[in-house]
Amino acid sequence: MNDDPIAEYLRARGRIDPPLDFVPSVQAALADAPQRRASWFAPFLPAAAAVGAAAIAVALALMIGQNPFIGPAPTSSPVASASPTGSNSPTSSPVVGGLADPGDVVELPALDTSGEVGTITLVRGQDAGGYPMAPDPTGDTFFVEVQVTYDLTRVPDPAEWGRGDWTLVVADGALGGLEMGPWDGQVTSTAGPQPTLADYPGAIVAEPGQYDGWLIFAVPREASDGSLNLRYTAAGRASAVESILLRDPGQAPEAVTGIPASPEPIYAQDPGYPFPVLDSPAADALFAESDECTSAEGGYTLRFPESWYTNTAVGATPACSWFSPTSFEVAESGIVPGEIVIEIRVSETGLGQIPEWPRVSLETVSIGGYEGSRMEDAIPGADGEFEFVYHYAAWLDDDALGRKITAHTSSDGQPDYLLHRAVLDRIMASLVFRDPEAEAAAGARADALFADPDTCTNPEDGYMVTLPDAWYTNTAIGDTPACSWFTPEFFQVTAPGEPPDEIWISIAVFDGGFGYTSLTQIYLSEQLEVGGRPASRVEYNPNTSMNPGYRGYVYVIPLGENGPTLAAGTNSDDADDYLLAKAVLDRIMASFESTR
Repeated sequence: MNDDPIAEYLRARGRIDPPLDFVPSVQAALADAPQRRASWFAPFLPAAAAVGAAAIAVALALMIGQNPFIGPAPTSSPVASASPTGSNSPTSSPVVGGLADPGDVVELPALDTSGEVGTITLVRGQDAGGYPMAPDPTGDTFFVEVQVTYDLTRVPDPAEWGRGDWTLVVADGALGGLEMGPWDGQVTSTAGPQPTLADYPGAIVAEPGQYDGWLIFAVPREASDGSLNLRYTAAGRASAVESILLRDPGQAPEAVTGIPASPEPIYAQDPGYPFPVLDSPAADALFAESDECTSAEGGYTLRFPESWYTNTAVGATPACSWFSPTSFEVAESGIVPGEIVIEIRVSETGLGQIPEWPRVSLETVSIGGYEGSRMEDAIPGADGEFEFVYHYAAWLDDDALGRKITAHTSSDGQPDYLLHRAVLDRIMASLVFRDPEAEAAAGARADALFADPDTCTNPEDGYMVTLPDAWYTNTAIGDTPACSWFTPEFFQVTAPGEPPDEIWISIAVFDGGFGYTSLTQIYLSEQLEVGGRPASRVEYNPNTSMNPGYRGYVYVIPLGENGPTLAAGTNSDDADDYLLAKAVLDRIMASFESTR
């Protein structure tokens, strides 16, 4: 025997999952994404993640097993070894007690109806009060873990081995004589150490070799007063071959009855945000002075606290990917600095296996006009504690292999996790997808149009503006004043008061204020001055669920303290070229003069 089963036991108990810096390095040829520091967040694990996890496991097994211990040759009776108190590494000293302590190892012959077919190595796992991925609200059950490795020199006759060979028996005390097979829930869940021991040959070709996996027995708590024995009964044999002590009588571990509660999950609807954000006066104070950041590669613009720090583009890392309340240095390697508490990534990779973490919360939100999700997970650690991860995710096109955006913050080593969650909410609520190159091109075309300008006056409402000479506007007709509609196409008014279909831009004066419904998503909101008057400029969608691709762009100018309001706007439904219409409207309003 050697230390391979011990290494495998330590590897599995360590719950090694691919860290965030590992997946992008494996997929560099696909997405050229930066490496990451260790973190547990991965809402979309690429297909290469399974390969990555295997690579980590192999590396760890090699490190642990550099000095193999060579034990005695297999015999017809079990040979047991146990770890010293407080150690998970078994020694070669034989003890009486079988698999009573975590880390104990037993080796016995694998049998069929005619004799030995190889060896079986058993490694004792832990006693667990439950698993967060499969909680028992009643707390009536605890779990006993055993790792089993078959090393077959020939195919058994009959060709059956695996889970069905094993039962657990309560030897004395309460429920004495009770027998049970491995926990069925383990087959359909990732609860507990992995992989699960299967029944062989199943779908594989029966041949000599090594077959391993974990058994978990779900034991009634009353049975903890008795000894628990592990019974091996080879296929084709009428009675058990070996019975090995698995647990001495003793108190069962404390029950794990469910997912831990998320700290202070209190949300509030803030005017102008597309979804409720975590109620946080501290985050509101940070955003009282905010800055704007644009990621050309990611295609988005957002706002973040002016007192915080973000990155410029470096190497394969786009600008506005990392956010921190403290300054940091960025290396060309793309490794995420340790000071970073919030990360955003736009990627174009496929989905792999999604970790089965306990989900604290999940809801649908609109991220930059796209339907997405906001969720919080509680990730169990090897020490029994939980790390919380708060993250956003949305697909940016209809192709599952296409672009998607993810963002997250974590409680891992972060005492201000609650504040960082609230800051992430506000960052994502401000995020809007833009194409800076397309906007610049539209601005250049608008500048060319205004190289040959014309003027238009609305005497009724009291303003004068400049427009491109190549564009069209209206004269006064019915109740519609002159200079109310603007478009590059010739149009005819068939119904007084109703703008023709060709109109791209409208200006109107009306009594009252200009507001938004609770369903309105605000992409841009800023204060400015137009014609010497205080004004606001807003880009919005009145209802993202009804029309997720819609964009409206409007200037709002109060014309008196309690008087009328002027609104000038365009939108993506009316304008054939929305970006050009926005650029033209900006220049029209820059020329605005009041004639009152």
